[in-house]
Amino acid sequence: MSSKKILSVLIIIIMMLGLVQGVSADVEELNIEELSVEIEIGGDLIMPLENLLIPLNTPLPSSHDVSLSNTFPPIGDQGRNTRTCAGWAFGYYQATNNLANRRGLDARNNTRYQIHPIWAYNLINGGGHRDTYDIDALNALASFGGLSWFDFEQLGFSRTVYNTWFPGVAWERALGNRMATIEEWRLTSNQNMNINQNTLNNLRRLLVDGYVVSFHTQYSGRHLSNWNTMTSSARPDGVPSPAGQYVTTWVNSANGGHFMTIVGFCNNIWVDVNGNGVIDPGEVGAFKIANSEGTDWGDGGFMWLLYDALTQTTSIPNAGVQNRRIPAISDGMIAFLQPKLEYAPLLMAEVTLNTGRRAFVDVEIGISPTTTTVPAMTRGITYEHFYDTSRGFRIAFNSPSLHITSGMRGTGVNWTGQTTVTDGTFMFDLTPIINHYRNHITHNTPLRFYIRVRGDSTNSPVEIRSFRLIDRRNNFVGENMVSAPFPRTVTANNHTIMAFADYTLPQRVIGQNNSINLQFSSPIQAETIALSTIRVENERGSVVNANLRHNASDRRNLTIAPPLGGWERYTFYRLIITTEVRSDGGNTLAEERIIEFFVP
Repeated sequence: MSSKKILSVLIIIIMMLGLVQGVSADVEELNIEELSVEIEIGGDLIMPLENLLIPLNTPLPSSHDVSLSNTFPPIGDQGRNTRTCAGWAFGYYQATNNLANRRGLDARNNTRYQIHPIWAYNLINGGGHRDTYDIDALNALASFGGLSWFDFEQLGFSRTVYNTWFPGVAWERALGNRMATIEEWRLTSNQNMNINQNTLNNLRRLLVDGYVVSFHTQYSGRHLSNWNTMTSSARPDGVPSPAGQYVTTWVNSANGGHFMTIVGFCNNIWVDVNGNGVIDPGEVGAFKIANSEGTDWGDGGFMWLLYDALTQTTSIPNAGVQNRRIPAISDGMIAFLQPKLEYAPLLMAEVTLNTGRRAFVDVEIGISPTTTTVPAMTRGITYEHFYDTSRGFRIAFNSPSLHITSGMRGTGVNWTGQTTVTDGTFMFDLTPIINHYRNHITHNTPLRFYIRVRGDSTNSPVEIRSFRLIDRRNNFVGENMVSAPFPRTVTANNHTIMAFADYTLPQRVIGQNNSINLQFSSPIQAETIALSTIRVENERGSVVNANLRHNASDRRNLTIAPPLGGWERYTFYRLIITTEVRSDGGNTLAEERIIEFFVP
């Protein structure tokens, strides 16, 4: 044993307000001792939307146009007589732009950063070319991510084939583009009679921050003839504003529905609705809208929507007859997909299922200790999985019992859109259930992960052909068989089959606001504690502005608190303790110490 005392470190991950348990350590030992980790986690914390918005006290500009940024993709055309607008509005326009804006990418000129509209559409259309719901498109993008336009074409898919699902490689590539949260705001109040000014300002702040939102409107057919338009004029008071551009001043009811995207605003644009040459209330201010009907609609695929058109009745005097007027944005609701800064699943499940009727398959994931074969927790594999049964959701792997009519379930087709029985292989992200179970996870203790499949009809048997766990970060690809034998089949109505596999997560899993407590074997010199000697790096190698708190009453203890707003979710970190940290006696660690952790 060396005569020099080597500084050892004991690590305990605790709640930010939790108590540190006392630890004894033999300072003569050359080894660095480490305690098992005990984690106590509160609720499922999500980065507040306010962190994405410019501060409330920051003056807003009079206009902003996100579509001029390289984060926004070129205007696309969904084609005539197609029903893919949800995929275009929420996937191609919104998910593309919001991810590119958060990640600093050029989505205008690089199809690798453009989310293909048919990815989400095919997951939610029930196996046929039919209308879809906004919440299903949002849910698909938040649950399964988005496949890039580049990958979509490279893998040989067609944008005019609407009944095909995608192989496992596509599902895995899409997961890197999972969205963080779904936010829904209402721009109107009092039964759509008034504009909610606070929400309106928040939307402007979001746009100035570089993000876009999407919405539903009633639709009379291609090019929206029920959107009544005029052209903007130069203002008589000389205030600069865009002139000669198409502006929708009001909308009348129609039988169809359509999704579009808000990409900007201008508080000064003016339309002389009543033709009196005077700027009247309600004639000023509009949102800029992106449509998916090509560049021959509006001004190169864009059009302005007057703020006044958001309400049930106009505030413009002598505006003329507006028969069957409705709010331009259905019920005033807009939807925002909050993006992740970066994302790679902590752990994936590769599953091969065999069936001839994919709409009749319900899939859940589960987790437990390895001491049992019963899941301690189960969840649907979608971002939102508790539905109002009055709605006919058709999202991939949604519970069949919630499709309240056979028409809502979609046609009886397999994974490739045919009527034969065939295999489909999918990659499911297990990170969400790990996140919800994290207060029961002990570091270096194996966990059991489950796949549970339910069939909904005796006419549509389902088989689990294979199930294995994959951790790309740590080069782990599990065996294809744990709960033998395979295949396993379910035929009876509402009966289930299940398979499971075990894995030990190499990283610690902590909450967004958790601190890390380091307990050294000897008191530490305060002057050797700094972000240069004890630092936290993200996956990009950037040093995170963590807060170092040295305990004055017991200088063996040091707390690494998260930066303002918490650790970035869905991110891997490395805590690095260098040999420059010294004890009162001048001793150091034998070598630099690196501790990895993940924030789900």
